[in-house]
Amino acid sequence: MPAKPISADLPQGELLDRFDSGTLQRGAAYAAEGRVRIKRVEHATDEIHVEAEVQGTRKRPYEVDLWLETDPGGAIVDADNS
Repeated sequence: MPAKPISADLPQGELLDRFDSGTLQRGAAYAAEGRVRIKRVEHATDEIHVEAEVQGTRKRPYEVDLWLETDPGGAIVDADNS
């Protein structure tokens, strides 16, 4: 089964297939509240690595590392092909 592209305008149903609803709601709220700071974005041939700092509910922010698989054209794709 081919990888599915990921885009900012994915229908909620597709996002729920990839993340639980609590994670989606919390992430959207944190981003809307300005609690996510992108520290670095690195592009490689077949992936993008994003490092961010998130101010959650605790006093100290936490670090997040995100690796996104890309296709040969540079579009982000879902790494889970199941």
